[in-house]
Amino acid sequence: METKKLLESLQKTVNTQNAILCAMPDLVFELSLEGEYLNVWAQNDKELAANKAHLLGNNLVDVLPKEAADEIFLAIEKASQNKTSFGHQIHIQTPEGLLWFEHSASLKESEGEEPTVIMISRNITQRKELEEKLLQLSQYDPLTNLYNRRTLEEFLAKDIYRASHYNTPFSLCLIDVDFFKRINDTHGHSVGDEVLKKFSRLLQGSLRKYDYVGRYGGEEFILALPQTTLAEAKEFAENLCDEIRDLHFQGKHHAEFRITASIGVAEFDQHSNTLEKLVQTADSAMYLAKSSGRNCVKVRRSQNMEAYFQSLGCQIAQ
Repeated sequence: METKKLLESLQKTVNTQNAILCAMPDLVFELSLEGEYLNVWAQNDKELAANKAHLLGNNLVDVLPKEAADEIFLAIEKASQNKTSFGHQIHIQTPEGLLWFEHSASLKESEGEEPTVIMISRNITQRKELEEKLLQLSQYDPLTNLYNRRTLEEFLAKDIYRASHYNTPFSLCLIDVDFFKRINDTHGHSVGDEVLKKFSRLLQGSLRKYDYVGRYGGEEFILALPQTTLAEAKEFAENLCDEIRDLHFQGKHHAEFRITASIGVAEFDQHSNTLEKLVQTADSAMYLAKSSGRNCVKVRRSQNMEAYFQSLGCQIAQ
């Protein structure tokens, strides 16, 4: 009688566990401490890296990419040491596509048996995609898809620190689209937006390996040139100016037009040794380009900038 009651109790426990597993949308695995698949429970087989028959008896390294297998081995190691492990993420190819999973692991110990790890694998692909979208919104300008001003200034501050700390050259170009207000007034803001988009693609395409570019505001852009001297930056900007002149646009009533840009170039030095001062130096060079007829590149040293701005008398009309 006692044996019957014990068997019934065990069966109830098994039934409860099976019901829990069937109710879970997550993947569940039992793994040896060496990474062998011992059991697999999956509501959606297409989320598995391989079918159950191929998983069982095989090792993580036989099924998963090295980076993903290493991450799960780390989860197994932490679970064996601390009884539990959380937060390990992998990115793997499955029949449903490239998916993100987050793993939680717990050590299973039974008397007289080797310990194993029960691992729950949760599909977090939608969450990761949302995180990437939020990151995109926080770092990039929505119109041009370039860095926004806040992100741009963060990177510039880091490069200025590196230039100061390691005594390496660092230059930047402040670029302003000439007569942009006239484009909006003549052809409409939708055409103006297309100009900024195409202009931004040109800037992005001009970058070398360590360069970066962002929208500083309106029709002004900053292009950062790490490991670049003032002379090298001027040559780079002049080539860019030529490329800008070759851009074609279609405006109102299918009228074709081109654009030009005024570019100011400045280099980090003992005077332009902060972000504010460096941008101010580039800004003064850009205004010099505008006062010289636009459609050109000007370089300006950092000294006597206040006197220069006073000499301008007034802001140049856009």
